[in-house]
Amino acid sequence: MFDPAERAEAKSRLQGFEGATAISSNAYFGRPEEEGPSDDYGDLESAAKDFVRKFGITAGDDLENLTHMLGEGAGRLQGAIRAYLGS
Repeated sequence: MFDPAERAEAKSRLQGFEGATAISSNAYFGRPEEEGPSDDYGDLESAAKDFVRKFGITAGDDLENLTHMLGEGAGRLQGAIRAYLGS
């Protein structure tokens, strides 16, 4: 069913991974490992902190605006109730 030479090659290749907890498909198939653009993600922690800081500021502004709008709405509702009860 399978070529004996291919079986021997596959067995040899698998023995090279003995004890490994993970392997890449490139390593399994004998292809060279591709080097990713490490410069783009060199300081991932700082990039994540900057994102959270910017999002936090935006979220804080949004919360402040929402609080202001709710306050205005509550004031209008209070005025409408007073006008209704006063008439």
